[in-house]
Amino acid sequence: MVRLATLSAVLVVAVVLLLLPAATDARGRVGLRRSQPRNHFSVKQPLSVLSTNPSRSAKEDEGKAAAAAAASASAAGSKQQQKPASSLRARRAAATQPTVASHVVPEPGGFEVFWAANLTGNRPRFVLRGYNTSRPNVYYTLSLSNVNYVASAGISEGIDSIVVADTMNKNQNSVVYALPASNASKAMYLSQDSGQTFNKIVLPFHPVYLEAKPHSSLDLSMLMAPTQMSGIFSLYTYTAKNMGASPVLVSNNVLNASFLSNGTIMYIRLAGSVPILSVYYPDAKKSVDVLKNCDGFLEMGIYLFAETVDPVTHALTLYVSSPTGPTPNTFYVTTFPIQGDIMWFDIVDGGFNTALVVAHHAETKMQGDFFISVGSVNVSTWKADFSPDFNASITTAEFVVFGQDNPGCNADYGWANVKGKIVFVPRGQCKFIEKAQLAEMNGAIAIVIINYNDTTLHMIAPDTDQRPTIPVFAVKYSEGYALTHSVSGAKKAVIYQGAVGKQIVNYHTALYQSDNTGLQYSVSLKDLFDGTDVTRVLSQRNTFLSNFINDDDQVSTLISFNRVASWDYLDKDSDPTNGLHIDVAGDSGVPPPAFSTGAAGIVLANGFRGPGIDYDHPEDSFLHVSLDGGYNWTPANVRDIGPYTAHVINDGTVFVAASAFSDTAVIEFSIDEGNTWATVNLPGVGPDVYFAGMFPEPGVSSMVSYAYLYNTTSGTWIGYTLNFQPMLPTPCNVKTDFTRYTPSDSDGAAGCAMGSSVTYFRRSPSKTCYISSYPAPIYAQCPCKATDYMCAPGYMRSQEIGDDNALLCKRDNSYYPDKCLTTEYLPIPGSSCLLGNFALPYNTCGSSPSTGKKGMSDGAVAAIVLVVLIVVAVLALLAVKYRNKFSGMFAAGGRREVPYGNVQNPHDDDDEDMLTT
Repeated sequence: MVRLATLSAVLVVAVVLLLLPAATDARGRVGLRRSQPRNHFSVKQPLSVLSTNPSRSAKEDEGKAAAAAAASASAAGSKQQQKPASSLRARRAAATQPTVASHVVPEPGGFEVFWAANLTGNRPRFVLRGYNTSRPNVYYTLSLSNVNYVASAGISEGIDSIVVADTMNKNQNSVVYALPASNASKAMYLSQDSGQTFNKIVLPFHPVYLEAKPHSSLDLSMLMAPTQMSGIFSLYTYTAKNMGASPVLVSNNVLNASFLSNGTIMYIRLAGSVPILSVYYPDAKKSVDVLKNCDGFLEMGIYLFAETVDPVTHALTLYVSSPTGPTPNTFYVTTFPIQGDIMWFDIVDGGFNTALVVAHHAETKMQGDFFISVGSVNVSTWKADFSPDFNASITTAEFVVFGQDNPGCNADYGWANVKGKIVFVPRGQCKFIEKAQLAEMNGAIAIVIINYNDTTLHMIAPDTDQRPTIPVFAVKYSEGYALTHSVSGAKKAVIYQGAVGKQIVNYHTALYQSDNTGLQYSVSLKDLFDGTDVTRVLSQRNTFLSNFINDDDQVSTLISFNRVASWDYLDKDSDPTNGLHIDVAGDSGVPPPAFSTGAAGIVLANGFRGPGIDYDHPEDSFLHVSLDGGYNWTPANVRDIGPYTAHVINDGTVFVAASAFSDTAVIEFSIDEGNTWATVNLPGVGPDVYFAGMFPEPGVSSMVSYAYLYNTTSGTWIGYTLNFQPMLPTPCNVKTDFTRYTPSDSDGAAGCAMGSSVTYFRRSPSKTCYISSYPAPIYAQCPCKATDYMCAPGYMRSQEIGDDNALLCKRDNSYYPDKCLTTEYLPIPGSSCLLGNFALPYNTCGSSPSTGKKGMSDGAVAAIVLVVLIVVAVLALLAVKYRNKFSGMFAAGGRREVPYGNVQNPHDDDDEDMLTT
């Protein structure tokens, strides 16, 4: 996930105006994707004329937006009824206003803003780059309270990109790099005073990409220069302190490169046609080859991931290393419970000694295309995911047709005459699998479900349901009608299979959780809507949100309070048809959730009420507030109906929000945790001025927010600085101005989550002070319970959300169903629970599910324990004697190193003990 900016960190500010499809990376990056909220946006035109469908023309978008605004104004009363009563407009609390200062942006076109210095000293705070590259387009400002952009000195041409380097010392100026837009320009610009003045550095090439990182006492950067082949570059390093020196060539034929947290540079280069992952050590000025056939890498948390593609089969394999471990260049093969071809990986998180990875794979089978014919009518058909394999080459039988008045859901009606026949039933009123179970129970040999329209029907079923043993097929409505109303009067239907071959029968996207080695993975959540639809709630540790496809083919929202080991609906106590759903990835055009690491438990998010997310009507979502990490939600008492852009500043003392789709420029704020909201008085706002975007000043203690508006008449941008310090003039007293907040788990157990009770301190909403310091959290351990454990590799929890046995780990048949796996549960990495008398329910080979006791005598258990103790003692003596031979292994886990060019599975060589895909 993206780390929040600190006082000296670089921030590319997101002034959100136009959500464009992601541009191709200039480095040609392929392979692994980082699953994270979008953190960079283009500034092109006011948000009010945007369409959530980027394929429409701008004229259509503007017309649609105008119509939507008119409809919103005329239907405001009816839309209010969609909110609970508590969210209707209430009398506003009297509040003073923040100090507001406005400024005109010197660029009439699009622009981007960078945070370029710390919060102390008279140094530039913002560096702004305009998108018009036909002339010099870089500016700076010395003051944030009274912004006044001044053209940066030393730049004589249009700049295509800006890179701001972190400083090792928060009191130093930031180093700012500027890359020219013209391909003919063989130079870059370097500023060592946070963007105020630049020096031109002549280069032997035109740089297309630059990445910078502090390195010891030097500010090191890496540059990529294009070659004559598209997507292939030369990699150089450059030290800012040696301004007159020439760049140092690292490698030619480079596809991708990036700094790692340990200061080295990892890159992929082509050796002939083979992509090789390599690492460069700046101090020693040397490279080491690491992994062949690599097409992507990514550092996340404590892990370094790399992905390879088999040159023959094109199969993907994920490898894991630790950039700060004893062997940072050694990668180990991961194991996923996947049967099929993996299409891509998304890396979600890598903290707390466990990795969270989303994998999208294609399920394949050896089968042919399926067809159904009745008389002269012949149509193609699709087999359900839960259907058994159709082994017969052809099946012919009489058929029975159920009408719309009886869609095959009533066990006591219509099934009397189906034995030995093929049953045609319409879709609707009950689950697909329930229709199939009733057909099988009454002796039918196959069932065909007719869709209610002419779209392909993808039939799935919860893992907890009993699978039928008869084939289950589906056809489109028009084809089903033609089959069941054949003019030939045929009484028999024929189901047959075409030429058999390897076919993709389904696509699956699932979230996987690793053990503490990062190597072996078990299923956390199936049927994700997309790989980017998992996000960490930054204001509460171990809490995640995810979108998934429910049984009704709706995209719902789930929440996990134990690091994805178990899930529940976001609003589990509501009617399932009227639940709360948050678009985590922002695919609907709704702004993503807002968090702050210093505001414990506070989440601001736009939610849809209903059976799922309505991607066609994002305007139907509205802002919600959670003060307990997502366990409970309250509709925000803001002015407008519809989604809001929002953020939290000063550790939760101020909420700032603006209507995302409104045709008026209104910014609202709350200083009492969302109980009451007031409107900011913005000078110069007229009927032709629209809200464009806003962002908080970096640093959790900041009291400043920035907003940008667009004047369609003059074609100019107006920036506003909102300083809330005058409203909260005094620092909070750590003894009298704070309330306590203790997160709970998914069961609502007071004070216990992930094995500990952590009490945080938040400013009391009734106090009018700002946070400069607050009491440290109070920690206490809790007894272990089922939510403190994840399923071990080879097991998975019920995917039927809310099921009574949702926490019971059961066998995942993707992991060698014929093998006995004796470990069902693992402590969740990061959980610190006290074992006490807690006993997990066992349900494995040699166990009794009802009692949880192993199926052997006490004497046998004692004998086994004695043997194990003797073996451990002998191994300990051998380890001491031959300890040098084990020096190349990880201290934890005993993983074997994988040398370059000889990639191996790190598990034991004995096949009986291996867990592989």
